[in-house]
Amino acid sequence: FTALHGAAGALMNAAFYKSGFKNFLPVPQQYEPHPLFPTVKAPNPENPDSLKLALEKAHADNADLIVATDGDGDRVGVAFRNTEGDFTSLSGNQIGTVFLYYLLSKLREKGKIHPHLFALSSVVSTPLTRTICEKFGVEYYETLTGFKNMGNKAEAVVAANSQARMVLAFEEAFGVTVGDSRDKDGIISCLLAAHISGDGGFTSWLEKMYSECGYAAEDAVERTFLGSEGIHSMQRLMNEVRVNAPKEFLASRVVKLRDFQTFKEIVDGEDRAMTHLPQQNLLHITNSQGDWLAIRPSGTEPKVKVYLGVYHTSYSRDTVKAAHARLKELKNFAESLLSS
Repeated sequence: FTALHGAAGALMNAAFYKSGFKNFLPVPQQYEPHPLFPTVKAPNPENPDSLKLALEKAHADNADLIVATDGDGDRVGVAFRNTEGDFTSLSGNQIGTVFLYYLLSKLREKGKIHPHLFALSSVVSTPLTRTICEKFGVEYYETLTGFKNMGNKAEAVVAANSQARMVLAFEEAFGVTVGDSRDKDGIISCLLAAHISGDGGFTSWLEKMYSECGYAAEDAVERTFLGSEGIHSMQRLMNEVRVNAPKEFLASRVVKLRDFQTFKEIVDGEDRAMTHLPQQNLLHITNSQGDWLAIRPSGTEPKVKVYLGVYHTSYSRDTVKAAHARLKELKNFAESLLSS
């Protein structure tokens, strides 16, 4: 476990012990809080280099699992020892979906699945979440990015139905929460990762999820706009994509386009009103193969980002290989949109 010089070290230590997980080792150089975060470029498990010291220690200690929290302890990073003996780092989408699949599988084993259960994810996170919920017969809700939006939606669902209970909420930016919590929580996420690792391991649970629900792969590309004209350039780019939205990509026609700024949704050429989410400068486009991309300007940085993903209904080595080849093509297409 690494706290990345953040606030979660002592809390995580206590939580592991109280939960019965005693065979764990902190990364000593990163355990104590430090305002300069001296061993990392940024204290965020989203950055692959942030796990460098943890990976070195995990190999030296023959560990099975690496978990990490960020500076304020609310994001989670996960890496597990794979069948080749190396470590595989999970993406934010993989963390959220395998956590959800595991929790729902345990509820199903105990006969506790009911239609009042629900899960949430952000509109730029993997659509695999919706498929998982459909497979288990629970409700799924999407929101705009941010746990403020997911927390508010969860509260509204519970207020409208006293039997409703949130199983999990997550977004692709390595934030997860479960149960009655309404904000992302790295402590409980690390505990859940430890349970999965001790209950068959991540390799097994990922394969179960993909076999039952299909295989998804996601990524993102971005373009930075510097200088005093940056905001205007970002707006021009968004307007260009909005006016000249692609009719197809990866040789498959566009079947759905959602514009969260104009509240207009086009499904198979038919215009519909879209009012279930707040307004945001965001376009979400899906083709007939289930490939998708979502483009929006950052709210905090001078960047336009394209989130993207592909989906296969079946799971095998061949479909995984094909999915990642298709994902590479989709990234190239997204980069061409950003350069327009």
